[in-house]
Amino acid sequence: MKITKKISAKYPDNRRDIRGDLGVTIDDIEMWRSIHLFDYEFFLKDAVDVSSMYVISLDRLLFTRALIITATSEDKKHEEDFKKVMQYYHDNLRNQEF
Repeated sequence: MKITKKISAKYPDNRRDIRGDLGVTIDDIEMWRSIHLFDYEFFLKDAVDVSSMYVISLDRLLFTRALIITATSEDKKHEEDFKKVMQYYHDNLRNQEF
């Protein structure tokens, strides 16, 4: 993504490389070229257009949590995030009539 390259050039001390995923972190905002080498187009599917940005779908968010948990099983924060997403699915998306 071209914008990530421009931001990366502007903030060279904020660059990150995690297993081949290249990104830039500015304050609390992270911009990544890919996540686990899944690219922008993959995450754009079912994303919500909010003003000047897209917010990835809940399904894609759950997918990222599952990827991270399987890659870094000792990371408790990601495990807790995954549990919260699964609880949301359970509480809101299952058939309540069963």
